[in-house]
Amino acid sequence: MKQPLIPALFVCALTACAAPTRIPYDHASVPTRAAPAHPLRVAILPLEDARQAREAPDDDGLYLYNGVSYRGTDLAGLEGDPMARVTEVLARHLAQARVFAQVILVLSREQAPEADLFLTGKVRRLRGYVEAESPPEQSARPPTERRVLSEVVLEDVELSPQDPAAPPRIRLDAGWSVLDTRAVDAEGEPPDPWAVASEALRVALDSLTEELAAADLSGRYEVKERVSLTLSPVSTASTSAPTSPPFGRLTEAPPAGWRLVRTSTGARPEGWRGEARCAQAVLQAQQSLRFSRSLGPYRPEVAVWACPEDLPLSFDARADFPARLLGRARGRWYLSRAVGKTNWPDAEAEIAAYLGLEPPPRRHMFQLGAGAP
Repeated sequence: MKQPLIPALFVCALTACAAPTRIPYDHASVPTRAAPAHPLRVAILPLEDARQAREAPDDDGLYLYNGVSYRGTDLAGLEGDPMARVTEVLARHLAQARVFAQVILVLSREQAPEADLFLTGKVRRLRGYVEAESPPEQSARPPTERRVLSEVVLEDVELSPQDPAAPPRIRLDAGWSVLDTRAVDAEGEPPDPWAVASEALRVALDSLTEELAAADLSGRYEVKERVSLTLSPVSTASTSAPTSPPFGRLTEAPPAGWRLVRTSTGARPEGWRGEARCAQAVLQAQQSLRFSRSLGPYRPEVAVWACPEDLPLSFDARADFPARLLGRARGRWYLSRAVGKTNWPDAEAEIAAYLGLEPPPRRHMFQLGAGAP
């Protein structure tokens, strides 16, 4: 049975979906497009529970974090199947935002033969915490204040065609964290942990919605599980001069699903001090967004720098994600930076091999160029 859910169609095939959800999510406040971003019918399969066991509270329903007790959410307390409840929140958000012409909740692909694409994903983390007791007197904090924490991570959200073996059109993580303080209400009641968790879930789903709405889902792009550089190595005999293109054909023919997004001739490697006189190329994965606690939302990318061999550069030990020295060739030092989860795991080694780089003479080099030891 299909029933309209303004502004898009929402079809509910989950047996327990008639049960009311206890996740306090305000779907009515989700902005609605005048027309669907994609004229597609998308079936959503139940999200997979990929949470770690240590996320469960103790027998008293308390979490201990940095020596402070918090009361937190417990997905097992949701009515019916917890993953069905979270999946329903996601589906209603996408329907309200009119990302697709039709959103269908199903238990299996066989239940939606009319679907153009299928959405799958994992719940890696969904939790909210509220400080269980009033702040101790020695803390100098107001007695009505409560610390709140929450984190949501939906991982490997993919849109794939009917064939489950086919590569997805897009692969995304959607996540957000909250670390804040809130006051108790007029009756002295502390904030609801589920309300705190829903704040992070709303930011995560807003981000997911925008990424899906802007994506090319025509089939032109596919997100392969693993990619590699297919270029033949640069000939050192024909490109030995420093005036040769610093990156060869790397910027013209990156791996499938990757593209050049930025170049510069006046750059400085991340995490190194010195004049900005290096060439830079930044390659980025298309149709992909990831999330980590340290980086937040990020797009997988690989940055490469080619610096004149005599340019003085010194390593900055305070940098969080500094560029790594790959080697030397044609009168240049080459450095790179690849941060986070990516489907091109051997990028730096493959780039070094393609450019025919001579490895650094020492394992750790903290100075390059003129005056370096």
